[in-house]
Amino acid sequence: MDLKDLKELMFRELDLLSRHLYDTTIVRLIIGTAVMAERAVCGFFMPEAPSIIPQTPSSMPETPSDKPSADGTLSTGRHFLEELGSRLYISFPPSEYEYFSRLFQNDFYYVKEKPDSQAESLLEKILIEINVEYGFDFTIDKDFCHEMTEQLHGALERRRHRQHVINPVLSSIKSKYPLEYDIAIYFADRFKNLSGISLSEDEISLFAIHFIGAMETNLGRTEQRIGLINPYGKQIKELMVKRLEDMGECRFQIAHTWSVFDYPREMPKDILAVLTTVPLPFQPADVPVILCRNFLNYHEKEKLLTVARDSEVNSIRTYFKTLFKPSLFFTDMEFDSRQDAVAFLCGKLGEQGYVGPGFLESVMQRESIAPTAFEPGFAFAHAMENNAKRTAVCVCVLKNKLPWGRVQCKNHLSLCPGAHLEPHHYSYLQCND
Repeated sequence: MDLKDLKELMFRELDLLSRHLYDTTIVRLIIGTAVMAERAVCGFFMPEAPSIIPQTPSSMPETPSDKPSADGTLSTGRHFLEELGSRLYISFPPSEYEYFSRLFQNDFYYVKEKPDSQAESLLEKILIEINVEYGFDFTIDKDFCHEMTEQLHGALERRRHRQHVINPVLSSIKSKYPLEYDIAIYFADRFKNLSGISLSEDEISLFAIHFIGAMETNLGRTEQRIGLINPYGKQIKELMVKRLEDMGECRFQIAHTWSVFDYPREMPKDILAVLTTVPLPFQPADVPVILCRNFLNYHEKEKLLTVARDSEVNSIRTYFKTLFKPSLFFTDMEFDSRQDAVAFLCGKLGEQGYVGPGFLESVMQRESIAPTAFEPGFAFAHAMENNAKRTAVCVCVLKNKLPWGRVQCKNHLSLCPGAHLEPHHYSYLQCND
């Protein structure tokens, strides 16, 4: 097949149907069609399913997506295969039309003006459970709820029409956004319980993208308290308050205001930093001081954001130091399967009183939905629910490679029961050799 000619033929079909696809979908579709054409030229065709009554292309049954429009537009892919067959001097049997119709529909989104009530009802119930489990209330973000309803509606429609979706950035989402991806896994588990429908790993990662956006929006609502030393009066303070509103990552509130003559040597414990519009005769103890000569320009904002980021990182580092213990760290371990590895980790946690009966089953339930392996070669297994007695991380440094979903777990395996693991502290660990 000449792929350039095939591409032009494909675009004409898309124009005829007034439809648009992702670039990755078009590439996959062109390659898949080229393979189908090469197979047909050699005389190999898809076998007809026993339940399918032999039909001519013009009498093929129409799925909801294949219905002709008012102006007589042909159903999905029919015109394309007829044109392709004429160029290759091949008469495609009905089974090939059925196969191509399914191939052609992948990645379509069935978006109506108003999604059905089933998607809205399921989303509302699941978001309530996510708030209880993770402490994030996504229901307050109306844009997120609208996009998630559309995504859920699309997933339901793809299920009805036997469609499959592929997310080319799945591995990046898993490795760079572990918390949001884990929330999406929890979402998929609750979705299966309510609807009986299992979501693929690629489908789950599409929901994770929405959680990533919503999490960044929620982070923007995080409020940090700061102090202000300002001898220039109310006007300068109001200007700085206005400029503090547009900080992106988090919001800052001026909780205390002093003049240059009465600011305390020991600042209140609840403030992150001190902003001052003039040089100070002495520095307050135990709190960063940022001199704002230009009343919070870009560079001064960056200094304040750096203080906020460093504070969060230090808090996380301090917290994680409490999670690792020599009695839960194992090296040069060999296992025949990931089930054996997880059972070993859960057993050690159980022996030391961190988890109780049923924890292993919860971990394996989480693994059955989507493997917790990451591309660099490590896995971070954990339970579906917060059902541990205490929080710790059990680590295995593996001697042999283990197949773990799509990834070979070749270096490290960690298991974390998070009985009291705060959502903003949730992360994964990659140890060095």
